[in-house]
Amino acid sequence: MHQPPQSTRSAGPSSITLPPPPVFSSFTLQGFTPDRSPPSVGQSPNLGFNTAPSSPFSESPSPGSPPTQWYTPPTTPQTDLSDTPTSPRPPESVPSSAPLLVPQRASRPAAEQETPIERNESSDDAFPSIIDLAFDSGFDEEGLSTLEKIYLYSSSDSSVHRTFIAHALPSYLEHVTPQEAVEYVLPLIHNLAVDEDESVKAALAAELVPVIWWFFSHCQLIPDDLDSLQPYASTSTMVTISVQSFTPILGTLLLGTSEKIFSPTRFAVLDLLARMRRADSRDAGLVPSPDISSKRLPVNLAFLSNNLVEDEDEELVLTVGLFKNEERTMFRQELLHSVIIGMSRLDMDMDYEDQERESPTRVSEASQASESSSRQSSPDNPYFPPLPPKYEEAYDVLGSDARKAALGRVSSMSLMAAVTATGSLDKESQWAFVKEIERVGRDTAYFYVRREASLALGALAKVVPDELVAFSLRPLFDALRWDPDFRVRQSALFALPAILPRLTPSHRRTVALETAMALSKDRYGIVRVGVLETLGEVLHTFLNDPGGPPNELLELFLGRREDGKVREGRDWMCYNEMEPQPADQALEFFYRDSERPLICAFNFPAVVLTLGASRWPELREYYLDLSRNTNVHVRKTMAASLGEIARIIGQDAAQKELVPLWWESLHFDDESVREKAVEILDVFLPLLGRPIGKQLLEGVLRSWEEGKFRGWREREAIILSLEKYLELLGCDGAGTIVRRLLVKGLQDGVAAVRECVYSVLPRIWDALSSDPVLLAQLEADLEAFSRSSSFRQRMTFIACMQTRAQHTNQAGLRPAVDAIFKSVSHLATDPVIDLDQLGLFG
Repeated sequence: MHQPPQSTRSAGPSSITLPPPPVFSSFTLQGFTPDRSPPSVGQSPNLGFNTAPSSPFSESPSPGSPPTQWYTPPTTPQTDLSDTPTSPRPPESVPSSAPLLVPQRASRPAAEQETPIERNESSDDAFPSIIDLAFDSGFDEEGLSTLEKIYLYSSSDSSVHRTFIAHALPSYLEHVTPQEAVEYVLPLIHNLAVDEDESVKAALAAELVPVIWWFFSHCQLIPDDLDSLQPYASTSTMVTISVQSFTPILGTLLLGTSEKIFSPTRFAVLDLLARMRRADSRDAGLVPSPDISSKRLPVNLAFLSNNLVEDEDEELVLTVGLFKNEERTMFRQELLHSVIIGMSRLDMDMDYEDQERESPTRVSEASQASESSSRQSSPDNPYFPPLPPKYEEAYDVLGSDARKAALGRVSSMSLMAAVTATGSLDKESQWAFVKEIERVGRDTAYFYVRREASLALGALAKVVPDELVAFSLRPLFDALRWDPDFRVRQSALFALPAILPRLTPSHRRTVALETAMALSKDRYGIVRVGVLETLGEVLHTFLNDPGGPPNELLELFLGRREDGKVREGRDWMCYNEMEPQPADQALEFFYRDSERPLICAFNFPAVVLTLGASRWPELREYYLDLSRNTNVHVRKTMAASLGEIARIIGQDAAQKELVPLWWESLHFDDESVREKAVEILDVFLPLLGRPIGKQLLEGVLRSWEEGKFRGWREREAIILSLEKYLELLGCDGAGTIVRRLLVKGLQDGVAAVRECVYSVLPRIWDALSSDPVLLAQLEADLEAFSRSSSFRQRMTFIACMQTRAQHTNQAGLRPAVDAIFKSVSHLATDPVIDLDQLGLFG
């Protein structure tokens, strides 16, 4: 067998000469005659090892003795183990009863098809012919070690095998030694990273975090400096691994053209930085160290898969092993400078010899020097160091053309924005990021590079020192907001709210007015909508300014007074936001944009907070126009903000202006609007006073009794807030209403609502215990369930009694148990068997 000439996957070793395992005395592949001696390291393609660490294949037979023809399962994953063509087996179908679905071998071109080999049923076959009828995972799992399985799966011609092992690496690594992992598994991971099948690379990207963490916690991390390798030489008890071992893998996957590849890889970089930060905090005593001895299960890194949200308790038992503070600092610098910044420098011609011994902490200085002086051209990139010879051929396929360099800059800017948003950058990294964004943001070839740089600019503007904003970020923002490409101008608008708070009041007013007034007249609709979307945050930046926000910006946000029909959703202008409109009509399109009501409704609380209660009369008319909009999304947004606006404008204005809107939301046809009206009651009620609050609760009860709450989630939201209603209004104001709502919940036909009642019943019972009359009424209501003709309601009664018994405190346990036994005793003879048993149990 041989690989198709178009294949970009590296071949496996050309021979396997290790001693046979005890199970097999002689075993070879069909039609395969091992070489008498393995090729040298230099002859082996791509990989620098000649054999798998152990193998079921025997030593080579003597030249005079032909190999025995053994048979293997039809789907055994194999690589090209010889340069001599062999005869493939005819395709065989997988039985339907197979416990693990592994597809057949990948089909080959017709030129490579060979004649099938006749089976000898009487031969003493290590895999008898019957095994071809009983499908397994591809080879005898019991006869192979974990390392052999990793090797065979990752070298298989079937992409499903390679995808499987990429996902299974975190759990498989737990069963190999660090020496084996570094020597044999790590080269296979590099091969998976450049696999021609995108699903394989996507699977590897999804498992990068646990894989990298395993290697660095089990191996001694060393700098990639030849002078410092000697003190860290591997010994029998410690295995070393370079800090740059995974840099080429991360870079390759970040340059993937598919979102399912680069998105999980970006997440992996962020997740690794976050985990190292949490480990540093734990070592510094900022968070308590976990008691690992109290955990029953052994530590398993497999749960750290990128595409899963790990449980916090599981994360606590994660041990760092050899990945200590110094090693984490080394790897953090590698990620920030060699990966994140390095991704943006794929097209830079720099002299690697001048940079190879430069500390990662001086990357930003190298960046500045490279821009001010010309360097000797070199194909090497100091931020992605030259690959070891055994990986060079595998990564040659990636190339380094201008498009991939641009993609690298986009990935770099995206990572910079995300890492900066975590707030964990040190001053040196902030400076390095700013200088890199300043350089990349002036890219003249690709608009999407500048667009991504503007987003990173906004993230950095919130955390870097004022002098960097003034001398680096502000000039770059000026260039981006007037960029010739409308998509860059639209992206730059989202950096405006981050830039403005870092400026002086007078300068802030000038920049805000210049930007918003000019871009609101932009010919492209996507830019005008961007202005509208950011105006709420822009206005909020003037919160502490003596004069408040400029009136021109307020008019842009609220709209013209005569445009009430636009806010009510009865008038709008349609256009293609990606196509230019006439310049003389751009402002009219801005004021009559169909998106205006929803955007204004969403940002209205921020504007009310900025102006304060004293200026509410200026906003009242515009707010009431929005409240008359019948669009579901607008009404849901308005209902969700009632509590916050009431908190700002005060009780009197809230009772007069907001309570009518709440009643309209409660009776709205759409379930999502009613649900929002119910959810904000815990914030809304204390701001209105007890009399108004009681009226609102009575309205909720009346709507439930009339069957207006058709969605079970809105009924569940009411039950979850019952305890809060009692706390806000007291038993005398809300006790009876809460009791009746509780009974309605127990009568609900949806089990989720009844289960919700069971969860709050003990606390409601305790809250009502201060009022004997209310408590007696509740007991009578529950007793009525036990006498109901519906067995479901009798079951509900039993569930309530069980919940009450389980949550009764020790002091009141005996009286409660006596009352419960008295209540359920008559159910012991219930005709329904389940009730009979539950009654006796209760």
